[in-house]
Amino acid sequence: MRAYKAGQTNLKFVHPVIDDERVGTAAFGYLTIVKSSDPKNRAAAHAYINGYLDEETQFQQSDRAGTIPANNKAYPRLARDPILAGMAALDAAAEEAAAGEAAAGEATAARNASAAAADMQRGRGAEAAGTTDSAVTGRSAPAGAPMVSGAPAGGSAPADGSTSPEAGTPSTAASVHREAAAVPPPSAAETPAPAGAGGRSAWTPFHWWQFHQVAISLVYGLTLFPIWRVREWMPDGWGLFAFIATVTVVGAAANLRLHLWFTSRVYPEQLAEQRRRSASWKRLTDTTFAVLLLTTAAVIAPEHNGWAAFFIGLAVSGVLSARVMEPATTRAAFPSD
Repeated sequence: MRAYKAGQTNLKFVHPVIDDERVGTAAFGYLTIVKSSDPKNRAAAHAYINGYLDEETQFQQSDRAGTIPANNKAYPRLARDPILAGMAALDAAAEEAAAGEAAAGEATAARNASAAAADMQRGRGAEAAGTTDSAVTGRSAPAGAPMVSGAPAGGSAPADGSTSPEAGTPSTAASVHREAAAVPPPSAAETPAPAGAGGRSAWTPFHWWQFHQVAISLVYGLTLFPIWRVREWMPDGWGLFAFIATVTVVGAAANLRLHLWFTSRVYPEQLAEQRRRSASWKRLTDTTFAVLLLTTAAVIAPEHNGWAAFFIGLAVSGVLSARVMEPATTRAAFPSD
């Protein structure tokens, strides 16, 4: 159809015959939201999909690209396009859209009436049964309900393109692609609850990974003071060398982690590459840092065993953080790695 509208009117086509009842094939596309998405990104994704499924958006896209819309409310308007109507079997689809809308409306009215009656019987009053219109489905939905629906391949789809048990099967009598968005609204099991709600944290594993980068950088920086404090207890020349070496390692380790934190917030599309490139450098600086702390502890231990124990504990904590805690946080934040 795009070629025909571009002026190549000499092109011809034929609908593939599937069987006695079906002519044409359908190919389904899906818009999905990753389960572990950041809540802010998830809200933006829902808004985008709601806009994508809007009747006007679906009509304009289908009119220009020749695809069959996921929102069936666009069918009647598309059927009036002489070019598209001549290539795609839209008459049956338009009739099905109207029938689906009627069935969905009747089913919704019945559900609302039943819900209102049940609420009133429980003493909650009719007000609790109030509903608002969904921006995507065009059906009445409980107030505050997510406004995202979709139709999986081979499933049932009502006139508006969303999944509903009382609607008919979408028409496959078309020789062009039909796109359907299968995006279920986030369930309570996969949407992080606000802090303090049911004892669950609003932070995702990705947030904890970001926190880990900043926290380790801060701890590394704070160790410079005790190293500076004990340098005078070390043999001539060694104290200054230990301090300068620690400053170098801390600067490298902290900057690598803060760079990853900054990348994750400002240009996340580069995060995977930056994590890969910095992984070996992080291991090197973590190991060198632990060695410097243990060496310092060994030198000052005979006369300052309390400070030596402090540096040993700090070194052990650093090794465990780098080899156990950080890998676990990273696996949780990036499960696809």
